[in-house]
Amino acid sequence: EVSIVVPFGKYAEGLLTITDITGKSVTAMNLSGDRTIKTFNMDVSGYNSGLYFVNFRSGEKSYTQKLVIADRK
Repeated sequence: EVSIVVPFGKYAEGLLTITDITGKSVTAMNLSGDRTIKTFNMDVSGYNSGLYFVNFRSGEKSYTQKLVIADRK
């Protein structure tokens, strides 16, 4: 499980997308909040190991961060 912090800014909703290294969309979901920074928990146990990009877009603002998922042995 990962915690994703999203800044809603002046809007109360936004789109969260997770893409793999090739640009293929793995997850897309609409999120809503109360115009503050919110934390959402996501289960990523079904994701393959690798590098992903987490993007959150709210209004005209867009934020992107890297997410690395590694095997636990």
